[in-house]
Amino acid sequence: MSANKRIITATAATIAALTALAGCGSGNAATDENGKPLVTIFSVQSATTADISKLGLTKPLEAACDCTIKWEVSRDASQKKNAMLAAGEIPDITLNLFSTDDTTRNQAVFDDLSQHLDQMPNLKSALENKTMKHLATDEQGHIYALPADNGKDYATSTSHLMINKQWLDKLGLPVPRTWDEFVNALEAFKTKDPNGNGKADEIPFTVGKLDTTGIGWYSPFLFLNSTGLVTQVATASGAGGFYAKQGKVGNVLDTDNMKTVIGMLHELVEKGLMPKDALTQDSSAYNTQRAGDGSTARVGATFGWWQSDFGDTLKSQYIGLAAPVAPGTSADDVTWDAGRDAARYFGGKLSVAADAPNKDAIYKIVDALYSEKMSVITKYGSIPEYVSDDGNHTYTVSPKRYADVSVDLSLGSGGTYAIRDDMTIKGDQKSAGLLGVDKAYTENYKHIDWNKDVIPIWTRLTTDEANEATNYMTPIFTYAVPQLADWIVNGGVDQGWDEYVNKLHTAGLDKAVALWQQAYDRAIK
Repeated sequence: MSANKRIITATAATIAALTALAGCGSGNAATDENGKPLVTIFSVQSATTADISKLGLTKPLEAACDCTIKWEVSRDASQKKNAMLAAGEIPDITLNLFSTDDTTRNQAVFDDLSQHLDQMPNLKSALENKTMKHLATDEQGHIYALPADNGKDYATSTSHLMINKQWLDKLGLPVPRTWDEFVNALEAFKTKDPNGNGKADEIPFTVGKLDTTGIGWYSPFLFLNSTGLVTQVATASGAGGFYAKQGKVGNVLDTDNMKTVIGMLHELVEKGLMPKDALTQDSSAYNTQRAGDGSTARVGATFGWWQSDFGDTLKSQYIGLAAPVAPGTSADDVTWDAGRDAARYFGGKLSVAADAPNKDAIYKIVDALYSEKMSVITKYGSIPEYVSDDGNHTYTVSPKRYADVSVDLSLGSGGTYAIRDDMTIKGDQKSAGLLGVDKAYTENYKHIDWNKDVIPIWTRLTTDEANEATNYMTPIFTYAVPQLADWIVNGGVDQGWDEYVNKLHTAGLDKAVALWQQAYDRAIK
């Protein structure tokens, strides 16, 4: 894979400031006042992450490296990242900053860690996991950006269809299994006051705004699974509408499955079961609908991550709902979004500067981060304050770790770690919630050929391929999404479908599919 230089403009002052921040660049030894190696770690964290001194990381890492760590923390480093790359100077270690695309296009800036795995046995063992190895390694065998593994308990979809079970029970309705049963339930939600407040304020079904740049999480196009077409909305390929069926790549935008789904969604709008403005409402309006007034639910069914999307008071009313079988589809063909690897694994979590001093100390830090205990501390919080080590690869997260939802008491997804398959984590409220909602799709998942109907998350376009695909897909989505939305609201998909498909092909959809087919073929070798 060739490394193309990204041309980024930055002021000389910004570059100079960031060069100083990097703490490296010459390869000369850096030491503290006591002569110990000094290593700078630049960490990009969420706005709610607690101060680094409270996360339990520094002491065990400094013990592992026999060095002093200087932390540089940023809440939003997008501009800094570009300036660093333009200057060719990055901090010794960066966490949660550079993507695989960044490292591919700027290889000279990053250390190739594949040459030093024997110095990092914990990392080496973490990369024995096939997906971790693929995410870390480029086609030439280089390792410039390391991934994280959340563990087997996070192998769930990133998007779920949920329905108000309390409303179903109150109205004496079964959990719907087919599209017709789903529509019947929504009609009852609309007319029979299931929230019991005496107002006709129920919203039977709602969705968020359609994105003209791709297919996002919680998209109504998740109903493609009801027709037997597997989506992967949390991956680069799936966000572009690309899918695999028995090893052949296609795009959902021109499929009969999409035409069917548009008709299904129009039925909901036509019957007043979905707001006409749902496809254009912003995220704040969508979130407000799902939360109701905090004590009284308003939404009957919708897509989301998990039940907590409805708020602490209302979340217990909702359950995960298996994809309702679409008209003309066999129940044995119905699937669900194949996002479990995207939920479990994160790419681009740690990189090392090529010219950083104190490489031996740096490799010891990297290796420590991928050890079992440090992985737990990074993801869940300090041991023993928030997590107990129960022995035999088993850990228990204390409820006090979740007592204050306004602050994150661990580095979490802002760091890197490997929660291996032989580890058991008890008390993880997030994974418990995800597994709880995801169990609704157990049967749907059995209908997926995971070897031939899923595009691996490590599938990558080359820089040139990505640029070409973008040139095709940007105008395609700009045209397609508003057209599909118009059909959902106003109808007419049958009359306009052929012309729509012709326009997609004229705009280069087939060529974009061919590019992803090439990438897929490389990924599965």
